[in-house]
Amino acid sequence: MMLNLPIKQLLKFIWNTSGIYIIWIIIHWFTLQLYQQYCAPFTFWGLLFGTAIASQMPHCRGAIWIIYQSSIAISQMWIILGSWIVTQLIQITFWKKD
Repeated sequence: MMLNLPIKQLLKFIWNTSGIYIIWIIIHWFTLQLYQQYCAPFTFWGLLFGTAIASQMPHCRGAIWIIYQSSIAISQMWIILGSWIVTQLIQITFWKKD
């Protein structure tokens, strides 16, 4: 198992298994910040301009696509993690050697 690994190998294992999740989180957060700043500013003009015109601009449509895809990827990663945990629990419970 992982208990006998040195710290460096353990950190490498953690990065290899969770690195892509962290990258998706950063992409999602960064794109949300850009969308809020450039496509839907928190002003009266942003309310009028953002709903009708800015949301159809190419960079805003691209940001919406990235936000949508990253949220799907993050949700699917949670499903994979949950499935892995259930698999591990089933193996421990039913196939444990006495």
